[in-house]
Amino acid sequence: MNVKAFLFIGLTVFGTQASASTYTYDITGFGPEPASGDITTSCDNCVLNASDITAWSLAGFSSKVAGSTVVVIGNGLVATPTGIFFNFNPGSTNDALFSELPNPTPNSGNANPLSVEYTNSAPGYFFHQGWVFVTNPEGAYGTEGFGNANLGPLHSTVAPEIDARTAASGITLLLGFLMVLRGRRVTDKLMT
Repeated sequence: MNVKAFLFIGLTVFGTQASASTYTYDITGFGPEPASGDITTSCDNCVLNASDITAWSLAGFSSKVAGSTVVVIGNGLVATPTGIFFNFNPGSTNDALFSELPNPTPNSGNANPLSVEYTNSAPGYFFHQGWVFVTNPEGAYGTEGFGNANLGPLHSTVAPEIDARTAASGITLLLGFLMVLRGRRVTDKLMT
Protein backbone atom coordinates (compact mmCIF):
# COMPACT_ATOMS: atom_id res chain seq x y z
CA MET A 1 0.00 0.00 0.00
CA ASN A 2 1.28 3.48 -0.71
CA VAL A 3 1.06 6.73 1.24
CA LYS A 4 -1.95 7.95 -0.78
CA ALA A 5 -3.94 4.88 0.24
CA PHE A 6 -3.17 5.45 3.93
CA LEU A 7 -4.12 9.11 3.57
CA PHE A 8 -7.42 8.14 1.95
CA ILE A 9 -8.22 5.65 4.70
CA GLY A 10 -7.32 8.14 7.44
CA LEU A 11 -9.45 10.89 5.95
CA THR A 12 -12.34 8.53 5.33
CA VAL A 13 -12.46 6.97 8.80
CA PHE A 14 -11.23 9.77 11.03
CA GLY A 15 -12.12 12.83 9.00
CA THR A 16 -15.83 12.21 9.23
CA GLN A 17 -17.98 14.55 11.26
CA ALA A 18 -17.75 13.94 15.00
CA SER A 19 -20.47 14.49 17.58
CA ALA A 20 -20.51 17.86 19.30
CA SER A 21 -18.97 18.36 22.72
CA THR A 22 -21.27 18.44 25.71
CA TYR A 23 -20.92 20.36 28.97
CA THR A 24 -22.48 19.20 32.24
CA TYR A 25 -23.20 21.71 35.01
CA ASP A 26 -23.79 20.63 38.62
CA ILE A 27 -26.89 22.55 39.70
CA THR A 28 -26.53 23.22 43.41
CA GLY A 29 -29.87 24.90 43.99
CA PHE A 30 -30.72 27.24 46.85
CA GLY A 31 -33.49 27.79 49.37
CA PRO A 32 -35.63 25.33 51.34
CA GLU A 33 -36.65 23.34 48.21
CA PRO A 34 -33.42 23.27 46.20
CA ALA A 35 -33.70 22.29 42.56
CA SER A 36 -30.37 20.46 42.62
CA GLY A 37 -29.17 18.10 39.91
CA ASP A 38 -27.47 18.71 36.59
CA ILE A 39 -27.98 20.31 33.18
CA THR A 40 -26.05 19.22 30.08
CA THR A 41 -25.64 21.68 27.23
CA SER A 42 -24.11 21.69 23.75
CA CYS A 43 -22.20 24.93 24.41
CA ASP A 44 -20.28 26.51 27.27
CA ASN A 45 -20.29 30.13 26.16
CA CYS A 46 -23.76 31.08 24.91
CA VAL A 47 -27.25 32.28 25.71
CA LEU A 48 -29.13 28.99 26.00
CA ASN A 49 -32.31 28.07 24.19
CA ALA A 50 -34.20 24.79 24.51
CA SER A 51 -32.28 23.09 21.69
CA ASP A 52 -28.94 23.78 23.47
CA ILE A 53 -30.02 21.68 26.47
CA THR A 54 -29.27 18.05 25.64
CA ALA A 55 -30.14 16.46 29.03
CA TRP A 56 -31.20 17.48 32.53
CA SER A 57 -32.05 16.10 35.95
CA LEU A 58 -33.45 18.52 38.54
CA ALA A 59 -35.19 17.95 41.90
CA GLY A 60 -35.77 14.30 41.02
CA PHE A 61 -37.27 15.04 37.58
CA SER A 62 -35.40 14.07 34.42
CA SER A 63 -35.24 14.46 30.67
CA LYS A 64 -35.01 10.64 30.48
CA VAL A 65 -38.80 10.47 30.94
CA ALA A 66 -40.53 10.07 27.58
CA GLY A 67 -42.22 13.30 26.50
CA SER A 68 -40.18 15.53 28.81
CA THR A 69 -39.83 19.14 27.68
CA VAL A 70 -37.65 22.20 28.09
CA VAL A 71 -39.05 25.65 27.36
CA VAL A 72 -36.78 28.71 27.43
CA ILE A 73 -38.11 32.26 27.05
CA GLY A 74 -35.86 35.32 26.87
CA ASN A 75 -32.10 35.47 27.21
CA GLY A 76 -31.78 34.91 30.95
CA LEU A 77 -30.29 31.38 30.87
CA VAL A 78 -26.59 31.58 30.01
CA ALA A 79 -23.83 28.95 29.95
CA THR A 80 -20.23 30.01 30.57
CA PRO A 81 -16.98 28.09 31.09
CA THR A 82 -17.38 28.65 34.86
CA GLY A 83 -21.10 28.11 35.45
CA ILE A 84 -24.66 28.27 34.24
CA PHE A 85 -26.48 31.50 35.15
CA PHE A 86 -30.11 32.61 35.34
CA ASN A 87 -31.05 36.29 35.41
CA PHE A 88 -33.79 36.80 38.03
CA ASN A 89 -33.66 40.61 37.70
CA PRO A 90 -36.92 42.34 36.76
CA GLY A 91 -37.28 43.36 33.13
CA SER A 92 -37.90 41.37 29.97
CA THR A 93 -39.40 37.96 30.73
CA ASN A 94 -36.84 35.24 31.42
CA ASP A 95 -38.15 31.74 31.96
CA ALA A 96 -36.59 28.29 31.88
CA LEU A 97 -39.02 25.43 32.45
CA PHE A 98 -37.86 21.80 32.79
CA SER A 99 -40.81 19.39 32.86
CA GLU A 100 -41.37 15.65 32.65
CA LEU A 101 -44.61 16.41 30.81
CA PRO A 102 -45.09 17.54 27.20
CA ASN A 103 -46.47 21.01 26.45
CA PRO A 104 -46.04 22.69 29.84
CA THR A 105 -47.14 26.32 30.21
CA PRO A 106 -44.18 28.56 31.03
CA ASN A 107 -44.38 31.55 33.34
CA SER A 108 -47.36 30.15 35.23
CA GLY A 109 -46.03 29.64 38.73
CA ASN A 110 -47.30 26.37 40.17
CA ALA A 111 -49.39 25.17 37.20
CA ASN A 112 -46.77 22.76 35.85
CA PRO A 113 -46.66 19.44 37.70
CA LEU A 114 -43.42 17.41 37.73
CA SER A 115 -41.32 20.42 36.85
CA VAL A 116 -38.69 22.94 37.85
CA GLU A 117 -39.13 26.48 36.62
CA TYR A 118 -36.78 29.46 36.87
CA THR A 119 -38.58 32.74 36.22
CA ASN A 120 -38.24 36.47 36.76
CA SER A 121 -41.97 36.97 36.24
CA ALA A 122 -44.85 34.88 37.55
CA PRO A 123 -48.55 35.88 37.46
CA GLY A 124 -50.15 36.30 40.85
CA TYR A 125 -46.85 36.82 42.70
CA PHE A 126 -45.74 40.22 43.94
CA PHE A 127 -42.01 40.30 44.36
CA HIS A 128 -38.95 42.36 43.59
CA GLN A 129 -36.92 39.50 42.20
CA GLY A 130 -37.62 36.11 40.58
CA TRP A 131 -38.57 32.63 41.71
CA VAL A 132 -37.57 29.01 41.35
CA PHE A 133 -40.61 26.73 41.44
CA VAL A 134 -40.34 23.02 42.17
CA THR A 135 -43.67 21.33 41.52
CA ASN A 136 -44.13 17.73 42.60
CA PRO A 137 -47.26 15.64 43.29
CA GLU A 138 -47.50 17.16 46.79
CA GLY A 139 -47.64 20.75 45.52
CA ALA A 140 -45.53 23.69 44.39
CA TYR A 141 -42.68 25.17 46.38
CA GLY A 142 -41.22 28.54 45.49
CA THR A 143 -37.82 29.91 46.42
CA GLU A 144 -36.99 33.53 45.74
CA GLY A 145 -34.09 34.11 43.36
CA PHE A 146 -31.95 37.23 43.27
CA GLY A 147 -29.91 38.95 40.58
CA ASN A 148 -27.93 37.08 37.95
CA ALA A 149 -27.48 33.86 39.93
CA ASN A 150 -24.93 31.14 39.27
CA LEU A 151 -27.03 27.95 39.39
CA GLY A 152 -23.97 25.72 39.41
CA PRO A 153 -20.43 25.19 38.14
CA LEU A 154 -19.27 23.36 35.03
CA HIS A 155 -18.63 19.77 36.10
CA SER A 156 -17.17 18.02 33.09
CA THR A 157 -16.60 18.29 29.40
CA VAL A 158 -17.04 15.32 27.11
CA ALA A 159 -14.69 15.38 24.13
CA PRO A 160 -16.12 14.86 20.66
CA GLU A 161 -16.53 11.24 19.67
CA ILE A 162 -17.34 9.45 16.47
CA ASP A 163 -20.94 8.30 16.77
CA ALA A 164 -22.05 4.77 15.86
CA ARG A 165 -23.45 5.67 12.42
CA THR A 166 -20.31 7.58 11.43
CA ALA A 167 -18.06 4.75 12.65
CA ALA A 168 -20.09 2.16 10.72
CA SER A 169 -19.85 4.28 7.56
CA GLY A 170 -16.10 4.65 8.01
CA ILE A 171 -15.57 0.94 8.52
CA THR A 172 -17.69 0.12 5.47
CA LEU A 173 -15.64 2.50 3.33
CA LEU A 174 -12.40 1.09 4.73
CA LEU A 175 -13.43 -2.51 3.96
CA GLY A 176 -14.56 -1.52 0.47
CA PHE A 177 -11.24 0.21 -0.16
CA LEU A 178 -9.30 -2.85 1.05
CA MET A 179 -11.38 -5.10 -1.23
CA VAL A 180 -10.58 -2.86 -4.20
CA LEU A 181 -6.87 -3.04 -3.37
CA ARG A 182 -7.01 -6.81 -3.04
CA GLY A 183 -8.84 -7.06 -6.36
CA ARG A 184 -6.09 -5.03 -8.01
CA ARG A 185 -3.42 -7.38 -6.64
CA VAL A 186 -5.26 -10.45 -7.99
CA THR A 187 -5.71 -8.77 -11.37
CA ASP A 188 -2.04 -7.71 -11.47
CA LYS A 189 -0.90 -11.31 -10.72
CA LEU A 190 -3.13 -12.74 -13.45
CA MET A 191 -1.77 -10.28 -16.01
CA THR A 192 1.89 -11.12 -15.29
